[in-house]
Formats: sequence, C-alpha cells, structure tokens
Amino acid sequence: MDDGLKGKNVVIDISNNASDDDGHSDYWLDELTEEDGYEMIFDSDKDGERFYNAYAKVKGFSVRKDNIHKDNEGIVTSRKWVCSKEGYREPKYMKREDRKKESMALTRVGCPAIFHLKLDRKSNKYVVANFVSFHNHNLIGPMGVPFLRSHRKVRSPDKASANTMHKVGIITSHIMNFAAQ
Repeated sequence: MDDGLKGKNVVIDISNNASDDDGHSDYWLDELTEEDGYEMIFDSDKDGERFYNAYAKVKGFSVRKDNIHKDNEGIVTSRKWVCSKEGYREPKYMKREDRKKESMALTRVGCPAIFHLKLDRKSNKYVVANFVSFHNHNLIGPMGVPFLRSHRKVRSPDKASANTMHKVGIITSHIMNFAAQ
C-alpha cells in the first residue's frame, strides 16, 4: 500500500439489531485472532473503543480505559484499553491495620489482555499497536455479560421512557420496577 498501512479499515455497527444474513450477530468477533487484530485500522480512537467493547461483550469480559496520550494540539496519539481484571490491588490497601470493615473481594488478577491503538500521522488513522486476547481468568457466559460494568448501558428509548414517566409524576422506584420488568 502507498500509505504504509497493511490492514482493513474496520467499521463496527454495534446496535442491538446488527446481524448477518443467518441472524448471527457479531459471529466474526468470536473467531477473531490476535493476527487479525493487528491488521485493523480505525478512523478514530472512539471507533477502536466501540470495537473493543463489542469484542469484550462477545467474549465475556469487561473493558477498562487505561492510558491516553495527546499531542500539544489535543489530538489523541495513543490509547490503551485493558481487561477490567488487569493489574493487582495495591499492597497498602491489603495490609491496613486500622480497617473498620472487612476488605472487599479481590477483583484484579493481573490479566494480560490489552488493546492499544496508535495514530499513524501519514494516513491520520489509528492502527493496532498491541493486541493480547489471552485472559488468565474465567470469562463470563452470555447470560452474565449485560451485568458487567462496561456493558451496562441504558438505551436512549429507555431513558426517554423513564423521563416521561418521571414528568407525569411516577416515583423513581416504580420507574425502576417497570424497567426491570
């Protein structure tokens, strides 16, 4: 290629009704390899974030934003997302003697999964600099995925419905009960 990029520009439609002709949505994300990941190109870092979150939803893990680097003009030059179980809890929080409550369960287990984009200045596109798909913990099944933090989203129609109910005088607990049903 003339611009030095060797991949395919990725466009992700992550709407709830996105599916292929067979009715299987995002089937290709489940079969994505690390080699495929390194060949991707994104128009913006937001596109990369939407892709990685859709990938995480299919695989069964939650995403956490890690590092961001911007140039002097405020343009994002590098962006990194990791599995929410990446890293470890600080030891100073583990060994506190003046603790009043029992410590929370450990949630970080040093997971190596990462998705890192860098800006290619020549093409003004974001290329994958690092992609590790391996996890050192069990992944969540499809029934538990909507409860993971990065996948808990309230859709616009649901927000509008809740706002309308609130305006006509329905109390919040009843609105939440309705949403749960």
